[in-house]
Amino acid sequence: MKTWKNLYPEICSFENLHLASRKARKGKRYRRNVYLFERDLENNLFALQDELLSGSWRPGTYRRFYVQEAKRRLISAAPYRDRIVHHALCNVIEPIFDKFDHWIKEELRMRYFIRYVDDFVILDNSKKKLHSLIPVIEERLSAIGLELHPKKRNVFPITEGCDFMGYRILPHHRRLRLSNGYRFQRKLKKMSSLYRQGRLDFESINSSIMSWIGHASHADSYGLRKAMFSKVVFSSG
Repeated sequence: MKTWKNLYPEICSFENLHLASRKARKGKRYRRNVYLFERDLENNLFALQDELLSGSWRPGTYRRFYVQEAKRRLISAAPYRDRIVHHALCNVIEPIFDKFDHWIKEELRMRYFIRYVDDFVILDNSKKKLHSLIPVIEERLSAIGLELHPKKRNVFPITEGCDFMGYRILPHHRRLRLSNGYRFQRKLKKMSSLYRQGRLDFESINSSIMSWIGHASHADSYGLRKAMFSKVVFSSG
C-alpha cells in the first residue's frame, strides 16, 4: 500500500501559503482581522512560514460564540492565520484524496461514490456490502494517518435522507438544512442594520446574498427564499 512522506516542506512553501491565503480570505476580505493580515501580506506569510518550518507555530486562541438555530450551538472560529494553515494543508493532501477516490471506484468497484473534501457517501443496494467496506476503508485511511469519524460512519436507507454539503438529500428532492436558513436569516438582519448605520456597502451585501441564493437554489427552497426576503428591508441613513 502506498504511503506519502516528506509533504511538510511542500505545505510550508511560500507559494502554497500564498495560495492558501487567497482561499482563506474568500468571502471574508472586509473583516478586520483579514484586512490587518492582508495589509502586510508578504511579511506576515514569511513570518508564518518561519514558525511552521522551525516548529514554533501553535494554533491561536479560538473565538467562541453561540448561535441559535434549531438548537443553541457553540461555534469555535479559528484565527485567520490558522485558517491559512488549514488551507495550506488541504492544498497538499487533496491530491491524496483524489487517489483515494480512484481506489474506491476502480479497486473496490463502488460506482456510486461522492466525496467533498473529507466527507464522502457510498451508495449500494447491499447493506451487508456497505458494512463490510468500513474496516477495509479504515485500514486504507490509517496508512495516511486518517480515520473515519466514529459517529458519522453510518449505513442507512436513502429514504431517511442524507445530510451532505449543506443539504438534506432525499431520493426525489433536496432540502436546505434548517440550520443554514436560520443562520442566513440572522445574517440578513445584521447586514440590514450595518447598512442602515453606513458600516456596510451595498456591493458587499449583494455579493453575500447572491452567493447564498446560488447555494440555496440547488434545493427546493423557493418558498423559503420568498418568505425570507419579504421580511428584510435595506435602507440607508
